[in-house]
Amino acid sequence: MKKIDYKKLFSYVAPVLIILAIGIAYFSPALEGKVLNQNDVLQGISSQQEIIKYEKEAGERSLWTNSMFGGMPAYQIGMKTFSRYLLKIRKIFELWMPAEIGFILLYGIGFYILMLSFGLNPWLSLLGALAFTFSSYHFIIIDAGHNWKVRTIAFMAPSLAGFILMNKKKYLLGFAILSFFLSLQFFSNHIQMTYYFFLLVGILFIYFLWQAFQAKEYKHFGIVAGLSIISIIISVGVNATNLYTTYEYGKYSQRGNSNLEHEDDENQTGGLERDYISMWAYGKQETFSIIIPSAKGGGTGLISSNKKALQAVEPQYREQIGQNNKYWGDQTFVGGPDYYFGAVVMFLMVLGMFFIKDKIKWVFFAGFVLSILLCWGGNFPAFTNFFIDYFPLYNKFRAVASILVIAGFCTAILAALALKEIFEEPEIIQKNKKKFYYAFGLTGGLLLLFYLLPETFFDFLSKNEESYFNNYRQTNPQQTAGLDEFVSNLEAARIYIFKSDTIRSFLFILLSAVIAWFYSLKKLKANAFMALVGLLILIDLWGVNARYLNKDSFMTKKQRENTIAMKPVDEFILKDKEYHRVLNLTKSPFQDATTSYYHKSIGGYHGAKLMRYKELIDVQLAQEISLLQKTLQSEGVTEGTIDAVFKKTESLNMLATKYVIYNPNSQPLVNPYAKSDAWFVDSLVFVKTTNEEIEGLNKIELNTQAILNESLSKAIVEQGYKNGEDSTATISLVDYNPNHLTYKSKANKSRVALFSEIYYPKGWNVTVDGKEASYFVANFLLRAMVVPSGEHTIEFEFKPQSYYLGEKVSKASSLILLIVLLGSVSFLVFKK
Repeated sequence: MKKIDYKKLFSYVAPVLIILAIGIAYFSPALEGKVLNQNDVLQGISSQQEIIKYEKEAGERSLWTNSMFGGMPAYQIGMKTFSRYLLKIRKIFELWMPAEIGFILLYGIGFYILMLSFGLNPWLSLLGALAFTFSSYHFIIIDAGHNWKVRTIAFMAPSLAGFILMNKKKYLLGFAILSFFLSLQFFSNHIQMTYYFFLLVGILFIYFLWQAFQAKEYKHFGIVAGLSIISIIISVGVNATNLYTTYEYGKYSQRGNSNLEHEDDENQTGGLERDYISMWAYGKQETFSIIIPSAKGGGTGLISSNKKALQAVEPQYREQIGQNNKYWGDQTFVGGPDYYFGAVVMFLMVLGMFFIKDKIKWVFFAGFVLSILLCWGGNFPAFTNFFIDYFPLYNKFRAVASILVIAGFCTAILAALALKEIFEEPEIIQKNKKKFYYAFGLTGGLLLLFYLLPETFFDFLSKNEESYFNNYRQTNPQQTAGLDEFVSNLEAARIYIFKSDTIRSFLFILLSAVIAWFYSLKKLKANAFMALVGLLILIDLWGVNARYLNKDSFMTKKQRENTIAMKPVDEFILKDKEYHRVLNLTKSPFQDATTSYYHKSIGGYHGAKLMRYKELIDVQLAQEISLLQKTLQSEGVTEGTIDAVFKKTESLNMLATKYVIYNPNSQPLVNPYAKSDAWFVDSLVFVKTTNEEIEGLNKIELNTQAILNESLSKAIVEQGYKNGEDSTATISLVDYNPNHLTYKSKANKSRVALFSEIYYPKGWNVTVDGKEASYFVANFLLRAMVVPSGEHTIEFEFKPQSYYLGEKVSKASSLILLIVLLGSVSFLVFKK
């Protein structure tokens, strides 16, 4: 056996230690036990609380929760699966560090592995890793708490390394790496990011096919394609539980088909609505934020936070201008310069397109261009609609701007490959001076032009502002002069912000070009060249990221817990042990899950609500809540007024919404018309369409009637049901668990019972006295069933077959993955 070359080994380990050191330096408060105030983490903690509490009591995780949106599967909230052993493996790559430092390690080590697969030496690979890791979007999603998205993005690079190695005929090593890291990527469970990753892989395979055709290596391509397919199958199998339950649930969520007929059919896609898909899209001018952090002002915030920008404003307008938004892009709000790839990195990327000899550069350039075109969403509707209509699953994803992660990914790869060319052949610059000048002109020269003539190339008002100001001029012509002065000063402040970052980026590009030029003249040694470039990359990106995510962003765990600490109103509601739901008006009901920490909330925070619930929100709940809010604002809390409103809130009533929080420090409003956990109705109203079902909720007597689709009438009649009263009939919940509900009923004849539970057709099994029965949907959203006469015990239990089948496939696939990894390692070691 060959002796270990410790010097060479250290050269590979040292970059990882440097990534660790940088991560510790940036997120040092994490080592003191402090945490980031991540909104999504807080929402996740709150939404999982019922599941966690049940697990402590019953020793198992519930697959259903009633804590959000009236009730929904817990697949995307807090499900435990066999594949959770991958968590322990992931911790190895995080070096058992706190989460924030672990994210840096995942980003950095993953990309480091990819660079090594391209044949870069460890130190150049480190530079590529730094360029990728510190891309601003990666830090924005850390700050927001999009932790699963962070991990999915981090595992893209090592997954791609597997494809690259197989194409280099290192079949076994590439196969093992791809199977392993793709399993980790799927486990991170952000399907949208993985979808974008496979768009890039698709372009890569077209290149592989072209290569094979040129070299007539059809067998080689067949091996690569075959092993890739097997790897994908294994990694999908390892994560079968998550993926299968998500697939099943997705058909009934807001990412599936609508239950209603819509007048605006062109907006429907069979998934999310077109408008919703493109809601978070980049403006075309905003795209320049990849090289200028404040191309549209950077993150959402007040101009007053930038004292120097206010100096560009006339003194009499400074206070007024300071209260305006420093962001003027097309999106509703942004956490920072979302997709700043770095001025240095962008210069190297453009330089690489001139200098990189390997034609694989066109794969990543194509990925970059595709990402840019798709990020525009509704600002480039023809292209976006083409993908929505013809690319499977594309209509399931929102926030199209997030595809820019692929542009950033490709940019970092091309920048690193450019460094490799310059490092290995310094004279390439002197041999190709014109190309070097072109690269500098397309980046630094363009920025200089923007700096000198900002208003020629950019707007400094958002579309909404322009519309508002134009309308104001038309309705208030006598105030036009004053408005124009105000607008002029607002633009002056924003131009200052824009120009400050434009010249900043120009200077970084100029320094990069000077360093590369001196290296090409052999005025710098190779190590100094790499060190200076790495330092520039780090200073550039670190400086921008620190504007919105820094040591001040941390808090103690106690401080974070205080944000969901029990309030007096919670204590009051929790004294009521009867079944009920809660509406919290002190939060945005359908964008906040903190209410779910203590209560069964009719709201929540989730990107994939059940479609029926989403439609009930749109058609009924939103209007009822608005009526309640307007009444409280205009008339305050008066018994008669509020009582009159509750009579009209039929959807809230049927969902057993007994309590409404309007002040966290006072008693809640108590809804006297809220239904209980279950009730019998005297008559059924059959309608032809689901539109009639949901619209009919305001037309029936909720206590005695139920509205159903006429397709159910025959089955209900066959079960012996007839309309009629039975004043002695009773039904009530006697035992509650989120995934197992037990009711007792008593009736003189066959009756239809409604349950204040959300209808979901998959996984719920119902029995009457232990014998299998059936249930159906009533009042558009609720579970209902025919209950025979007499006294009975009715049980609803949630046992989705998709979960249990997925677990079996996951166990078998995990065994195959283990065999692949052990076999590959053993073979490679013995081969050495």
